[in-house]
Amino acid sequence: MFAAIREQLSSMSLAVRVLVGAFFGILCGVMFGDYCAILSPVGSAYVMMLQAVVYPYIICLVLLGIGGLSRQKCFWLFKRSWPFYGAAFGLTLGVMWLLHLGLPTTPPPSAVNPTQPVSNSTDLLHILIPSNVFESLTRDYLPGVIVFAILFAISIQQLKGKSDFLQVVQIVRDGCAAMIKWVLSLSPFGVFAILAKTSGRTSTSALTGLIVYLILFFAGVILIVFWLLPALMAALTPFRLSPPVHTEPAYGG
Repeated sequence: MFAAIREQLSSMSLAVRVLVGAFFGILCGVMFGDYCAILSPVGSAYVMMLQAVVYPYIICLVLLGIGGLSRQKCFWLFKRSWPFYGAAFGLTLGVMWLLHLGLPTTPPPSAVNPTQPVSNSTDLLHILIPSNVFESLTRDYLPGVIVFAILFAISIQQLKGKSDFLQVVQIVRDGCAAMIKWVLSLSPFGVFAILAKTSGRTSTSALTGLIVYLILFFAGVILIVFWLLPALMAALTPFRLSPPVHTEPAYGG
């Protein structure tokens, strides 16, 4: 019986297994409540492992993609592609703004401590231009890390010995890609643990809001990845989606 279940799960795609893990995680949280807090280290370990390899991978991608180009070709590509990136960024923010309208409103706090500050907002300039890139990594300020990686990649474009450095960066990127595959294979268990702990500690109304958030989140990802970006690329670039070519099988005789 367990062998048949294991074989059936292995035949599923990663996305289906993640959805199965999310469903059973919410179900487990509703059934067992606060007892699911024991799964908190599992979910935290999954998120920490994913963060540990994703950030170096993104930095290596930026360094290889921009640092390997010449200064002239880089600016030529920027002049040609900035309308696409600007439109994609604006439309993505627009879709996110529309999706947030479907989320339930957050109730006001029951009590306010006058000794605590009302908000703990972070300066936008500090997020975009990090004074300490390692601090930005620990605080998950991804825009600042990307800006630093872009500026560093532009600065090494004219260096003569950059090929040796980029070879090392490529090895790091390939190693991070292999580690990401290992971590993603654990995604069903990580999602199960996170949602079981979250749903087990939330009320029924908050759980309903969480389910609505997950539905809108996946709907937004599908809309942006499979419709918005391909349509934008077809409208602003010469690339088109050509229909598959069917060839007749050749028979001898």
